[in-house]
Amino acid sequence: MRCRGGVGTLDEMFETATLVQTGKVRDFPLILMGVDYWRPLHDALASTLLAHEAIAVEDAVGCIRECARRRFGIDVSRNVVRRRSL
Repeated sequence: MRCRGGVGTLDEMFETATLVQTGKVRDFPLILMGVDYWRPLHDALASTLLAHEAIAVEDAVGCIRECARRRFGIDVSRNVVRRRSL
């Protein structure tokens, strides 16, 4: 049985995160689909990275919002999404 989101997916996810963090890739949000599936990994990362202030959620959200605005003309504010006319 082939499992979606296996070791290869984890490798790609962490490699992408590293490229973004080191500035080698820009404007590349990393989005994981399926809350229940990814919850254990999220919880493990949150309990270590967030607890030790190795990552900042507010910075990540700000980066995603700015990328959406700059690249796609999407304004995300106050939980309302508006797409700018092209």
